[in-house]
This record gives sequence, structure tokens and C-alpha cells, in this order.
Amino acid sequence: MDAEDLVDQLDAIRSFVGWGWTLDDAVVKLKRMGTDPARVDAAAELFRRELDRIVEVPVMKDSGRDNWFAGPEPQHRFWPDARERLSRRLDAETLAGIDQLTTATLNAMSAPGTREFSDRGLVLGYVQSGKTTNFTALAAKPVDARYKLVIVLAGLTDNLRWQTQVRLDTDLVGVDTAHQWQQLTNANSDFVTPIQNAANMLFTNPAPLLAVVKKNSSRLRALRDWLLSAGSQVLGNTPILVIDDEADQASLNTAAGGEISRINSLIRDIVSFPRVAYVAYTATPFANLLINPSVDDDLYPRTFIVSMPCPDTYFGASRIFGSLSDPGAEPIDMVRLVSQGEVAAMEAPRDAEARHNWRPQIGDGLRSAIDWFLLATAARRARHGELHHSTMLVHTSMLADAHYAVSATVEGVLDELRRLEADEKGVLAERLRRVYESETERVPAEQFGREKVPFDDLVGHVAEVLAEVRVVVDNYVSDDRLSYDGPEPTVAIVVGGNTLSRGL
Repeated sequence: MDAEDLVDQLDAIRSFVGWGWTLDDAVVKLKRMGTDPARVDAAAELFRRELDRIVEVPVMKDSGRDNWFAGPEPQHRFWPDARERLSRRLDAETLAGIDQLTTATLNAMSAPGTREFSDRGLVLGYVQSGKTTNFTALAAKPVDARYKLVIVLAGLTDNLRWQTQVRLDTDLVGVDTAHQWQQLTNANSDFVTPIQNAANMLFTNPAPLLAVVKKNSSRLRALRDWLLSAGSQVLGNTPILVIDDEADQASLNTAAGGEISRINSLIRDIVSFPRVAYVAYTATPFANLLINPSVDDDLYPRTFIVSMPCPDTYFGASRIFGSLSDPGAEPIDMVRLVSQGEVAAMEAPRDAEARHNWRPQIGDGLRSAIDWFLLATAARRARHGELHHSTMLVHTSMLADAHYAVSATVEGVLDELRRLEADEKGVLAERLRRVYESETERVPAEQFGREKVPFDDLVGHVAEVLAEVRVVVDNYVSDDRLSYDGPEPTVAIVVGGNTLSRGL
């Protein structure tokens, strides 16, 4: 058998599969084109071996599924464009890891040319470890392989949906290639029924579609109904990827007595269309794995589970608290306990009328935390000689009106610090010096391979930090939200509840 001819057939198979064909369909196509069946079969076997070598990331998946996606092909454009944008802020090694992981994830999904599929996958990550960047890459690669619609379910709040939309606009869509995408949502608008009908947008429009949708029943219902309006024939020819960010939140069925919660029911409806791959992303996998696997239309990850590797630079819970599974993981002495009395003084009354007149009392613990925030921000400026974003989070209650009371009290503490800073007697400087020397003795800079910033080098920056820092309330009713998009770096103490615990 001619080796050069075999290479040609292998390239043809690779190209067909790169466009989303299943390997079996690619083989049939080539044989129908008159290619020697023996050569096609030999090339297909070479391609299978190639896949086994290329797909190196460990994936738990349905044993009956064949590998099909070997990685980006020369004709692809969406992932190469996104990769170039991501390379502006990620090092080559990190980007290569994302490329490899998302290739393995897409390979565990169904090829879009599969006549009917209903995938349920789960990608496990770490808190604040790059899940958004990972699913940005995952959104690009299936589109190159002819998936038509990407739906990203992005949290429960407008701010988190906006944040995800902006990230995808920047890294996935891009200003330079925005015309290649048909966007159903934007930074200022969640999903509303488009003017164009669904059948035209899904079938005749050549561009892939992107929707970033809040996990809200009215938004999801509008999306589901719009898709249904396309008709069964169009939906039967539309491969859809649904990415569920923070999949342990709201997506799960929490109703009792055999009922189905509204958001879970609507997500089930959307992923029940004929050709849908549902991929959940979470850092807390237990809830998703406890879904009843015998309920066929629910979201249990029956198709595959992929575990994101922990980045070398990741600073998470095991670094702070140590690890029961790794006795050698020594905790860092950076957790400060507050007294029960201080907790009680910050605890909002449950009664709404009582909260109206409630004034929280800030104790030594939170005062010290604010002092350290000022010192840490000033130290970064002294060390790097430039400004950086610097934010502190205060989360004492889930109640929105309590956030405003806490915010006012924190503002009072900052005003007091500004008055002390203006006092030429140096009272504030001496107080901060004591805090700084105490904390840097407990957690030495050398522990992180750095040299300690001398207090006298940073103290000159404290006044400018105090002048710039503002208190922001970020919750579902606030207008002044936390943003990192201004012309100057953001320096803020942010008071809130749910949004602070979900990747803000």
C-alpha cells in the first residue's frame, strides 16, 4: 500500500472529523467518493491510534464512546483567534494546558455530526482557578467543529452574568472578529426574544450563535420557547453546547416530594433537544454527583467527568488551612479569629423593621482587617512602583439592607482613619507599624520567596490609598457595582452577600 496515498487518506479523515463528522461517517464518505476501501480502513486505524496518543488528559467517560477530536485543524479559526487573545495575558505553558484540557473535553463530547446525542458532562475545577478561561476555550473549539449554538448559563445575578459576558466578548468574540459571531445577548442585555426568527438564525445564518444567560426562570423560559419556535426539523440539525457555570447553584433540582424546581426544569427542557452537549463547571462537585443517575433527563454527569489540574501558582484553601489528605501541607498562619461578641455585634436582626434602625458595631477584628488591607495595598505599591487593583470583601449577611448598614459603618471607620492620617502627631503611623510588624513576623515574606517591604518604604503610600479607597455595596439591588473596567485601578472595600461568594 502506497505510504503517500495513505497519508493523503489520513489527512482527509482528519479534515472531515475536524469539521465535526464522526469517524464512521468520514470513512463512509471517503468510500463513496471512490477511494480504495482498504486504504480508507487503514487510514482510519492510524487515526484511531493517533487519537489515543494525542488525548492525554485523563477523562472518566462512557466506555462505549470512541475518540474523535484530535485537536485544532488548519481550517479552524475560532479557537486560533481566541488563543491569540488569551496569549496576551497567559504564559505559554498555561495556555498549552488549557488547549490540551479542552481538546480532551471536546473529545469526550459527541461529534456534532452525530445524528442524535444528549451529553451530560462535568468539569471540576478549583475556586478562582481559571474556569472561565477554560470554558472560553471550550466554547471556541466546538464551533470550529460545526456546533451551531453556544449557551453559557452564568450565575444568578445581573452582575455575574455581565461579568461573564464581558469576559467572553473580550476573549472569545473579540473586537477584531466580532462579525464572525451572532450574539443573542450583550453586556447590557440578557436574553430577550430576538427580532429574527429562530429557524432563520439557526439554519440559514452561517455564523455561530452565542448567548450568555442568567439562571433566571423568565430568561430561560424565553430562550427555551424561542428555540422551540425553530421547529423540530431545524432543532434536529442544530448541535448545541450548553455550558453551566457554577453548576451547583440553582441548576440542581432542590424541590421535595417528587416535584421539579423551576430552573432545573427549564434547563432540562433546553438540554432535551435532539443534539445537545451539556457541560457543567463547578469547584464543588459533590452536589452534582449526588443527582439521581436513574433520572434520564436530569443533569447527572453520565457521559464524562474531567478534572482540571491545580495550577502551580494556585493559592487556595489547602495553602491557608492545610490538608487532611496531605499531612505535609502546612497551613499558613494567616487566619485571625474574631470573638463571639464581635460576631453578635455584626449580626443583622432577622426582623426587617429592626434592621431599618440597626447600626452594626465594628470590633477589633474587622478594624485590624481594614488596617491590613491598607498596609497590603501600600506595600504592593512600594514593592512594584505601580498601581494595581486591590479589593477587600466584607460578607456578614445575605440580607441586602444589612449590607448598606455595614457599608455605612465601614465608611465611618475609613473617615476616622483619614482624620488620624491628617493628624501630624503620627498616631496612625505608629498604630499601623505595630500591626505591620506583628503580621509580617507571623507570615514572613521569605515564606513566599520575597523580601519584606520595610514599613518606612510603604507608609508614604498609606495616605494615597486612603484617598482612593471607596466602599461599594454589591448585591442585586445596588446601582454602584464593583467594576475593574475604569481608567484607573480599583481600590475598594466591597460589602455584599451572594455575589461575593460566586466568583465576583
